[in-house]
Amino acid sequence: MKPHLLLACFVPVVMAGPAGALDGPEETVRRLYATEDWSAQTEGPDGLLARDLGAALRRDLATDEPSPAADMDWRYGGAPREFVSAVAVEAGASVPAPRGQTWMDVTVRFRTSEEPRAVVWRLCLARKGWRVADVRGEYTPGAAWSVRQDLGLRDDRVKC
Repeated sequence: MKPHLLLACFVPVVMAGPAGALDGPEETVRRLYATEDWSAQTEGPDGLLARDLGAALRRDLATDEPSPAADMDWRYGGAPREFVSAVAVEAGASVPAPRGQTWMDVTVRFRTSEEPRAVVWRLCLARKGWRVADVRGEYTPGAAWSVRQDLGLRDDRVKC
């Protein structure tokens, strides 16, 4: 056997992890929009959320108090889904992150019956794929919202 053929026989085969680990940040966001209730997916919300965001959301849901973070559909920034059209997921953009982390912002644009809107998903790269670290948007110009802020989490302390 020739040496280069022998070497090829010993190249290790790398097995891929879960399907989500192979997705890019845009595909993770598309999955969130493709399902009726993203929090009921097989992996549940914890499979899609950064660890600190998931823990804060669970604490928030355990109370009966109204909360913007828990009581609205993040995908549409609180707009009723039946009035949403022309949903478009844009390419992710790398953003500065704390040392050792990789973050991407994925903007989703859509129209409501009143106006065009956008929601920005900040995703962090974990060992098993992209996870949601924050969701931001505006109801109307100047009325910005952030899930992390609503839950009292700091932007510089994401635990992916």
